[in-house]
Amino acid sequence: MLKKLINECTVELKLHTVDPILIKSGMATVSGPNMAFVETFRNGHRELYLPGSSLKGIIRSHAERIARTLKSPSACEPFLNDDVREALKRRSERAQTLWCGEKLRIREKQFDEQIDNRVAYKDSCPACRFFGSTYYAGRFSVSDAYLVPGSHAFKQQRDGVGIDRYTGGASKRAKFDLEVLTDSSFECTIRIRNFEVWQLGWLAYVIQDLKDGVIHIGSGKSRGLGRVRGDVGRVLVSYLIADPSHLRHESGRARLRGIGSLAGEDGYGLAPDDEVLLPEGFAFTRPQGKLRNECSFDNGRDADLWLKCADKWDEFISHYKISPEMAHTRFIGDIVEEAGRDE
Repeated sequence: MLKKLINECTVELKLHTVDPILIKSGMATVSGPNMAFVETFRNGHRELYLPGSSLKGIIRSHAERIARTLKSPSACEPFLNDDVREALKRRSERAQTLWCGEKLRIREKQFDEQIDNRVAYKDSCPACRFFGSTYYAGRFSVSDAYLVPGSHAFKQQRDGVGIDRYTGGASKRAKFDLEVLTDSSFECTIRIRNFEVWQLGWLAYVIQDLKDGVIHIGSGKSRGLGRVRGDVGRVLVSYLIADPSHLRHESGRARLRGIGSLAGEDGYGLAPDDEVLLPEGFAFTRPQGKLRNECSFDNGRDADLWLKCADKWDEFISHYKISPEMAHTRFIGDIVEEAGRDE
């Protein structure tokens, strides 16, 4: 089912710098700042941009923070650090949610279980279902963010210095330079393929925090860098359905349907009531020359969509429980042993 293309949601997002931002290139420079802003070669010249991989990581991290706040455990821990290692030893709740992809691999290789897409999707945490894991690709993607046409990138070089912990003054030989971006606007596209409605509701929480300017990106977040504000341009929801009547309720109103409502396949653990009714005035149509039935939410009307979907997310996360097969402590020793070999 996940290999089919049933529905798709596209979100056009603009990001405006509220505070200076820095996404380091990671490349050593012979001259210039120690920390240079990332660049790419585009349209015949070098251009500053925000990497889609960085944006996806920021969105996923913030979404997982929201999920853990509302319900714990609800998102796996993909990295091993001292705190997580100690949690593993104590067999704590946090340890139960480690590495969905690794647990699936252990079940398949060491316990001879048959793991297909149905099992992998059903037993994974909400974050791995939506964003993907090391076991299977996610259905959420973000393009690189480039400058809004007609706007300019304003670079500024700043001096940094380490502080001596005893004197409170500048520490010797601890000076560095960094290149930040100010007063700039970027645009990117978010795509969600084969979504469940609760997943759009989860994204709605992240987008609202972007609109409120509470999400930071890049380096130096604790030093006053990285705050951005997001604005949604247009949201387009489309379906590969021959008969558009499937997207209308018996009352005549349009309904937004997730794969749980359309796929008709069991075993994936899909939400049973995976649809919402849209307000009056919205309708799915097939534009001339196109194959998909589409509905566009723009000019601020996307708020109607997000509010409807957010209710589904609240309902989903309030009833979510980690799969018994993934919560079993039999995995903990195997994961610790595997991590030790990797180190």
